[in-house]
Amino acid sequence: VKAVGWNRVVVGQGGRTLRLVYVGGIAPCYVLDHVATTLDRRAVTVTLYEGSDPAHPNAVCPEIAQLKGVDVKLPVPLGARRVIDGATSAR
Repeated sequence: VKAVGWNRVVVGQGGRTLRLVYVGGIAPCYVLDHVATTLDRRAVTVTLYEGSDPAHPNAVCPEIAQLKGVDVKLPVPLGARRVIDGATSAR
């Protein structure tokens, strides 16, 4: 499992959902494992983690990239906070 950077964030209506768009490999070789989120007064840091699907340990993994998206729900509205990519520290 490794951290992967995301390319774009779209803030949902009300500011409690972030849609993160990123480029990753194809399943079952590259699947979203988990999302880590930290929140403070100034920023929300979101880190995506991808790994292989353990149900398919012998899968053939072609080097093909695809655009993916994941919705992240925040416990409070984003407000004026910046959104930071935890894998790359990009804002």
